[in-house]
Amino acid sequence: MNDNDQQHNVPVETIIVKGSAYNESNEVNRDFSSDIEQDKILAAKMHYVNNAIDEIGFTSYQMKLFFLNGFGYAVDSLLILLNALTQPQVALQYHPVVSKAQTIAMGVGLLFGALFWGLGADVSLFL
Repeated sequence: MNDNDQQHNVPVETIIVKGSAYNESNEVNRDFSSDIEQDKILAAKMHYVNNAIDEIGFTSYQMKLFFLNGFGYAVDSLLILLNALTQPQVALQYHPVVSKAQTIAMGVGLLFGALFWGLGADVSLFL
């Protein structure tokens, strides 16, 4: 940390994690502001990142990313739901030797799909 960073007064935000409705003990509530106050570098980084986010704003690009990522998560969840709904009927019709072959095949397909699309989505690999 240089002299420039030490001169800046970085506001510290209070972050409180509230207990769940089922567990209202005081041990669950934790105030992180003392940890942030003790770590001045963390506080400065949080301040700079928050200022950058405020400066950029929430544009149509972020809105598109929000919905595209949401649809991606929804599709992954629906694949698992679809597998759970169809597996009993597939087992009744085809009497597979391995009863969980459909689940294994879906998991392997999701794994290879994640590897392929994860690398394929990185534009820097193709430049």
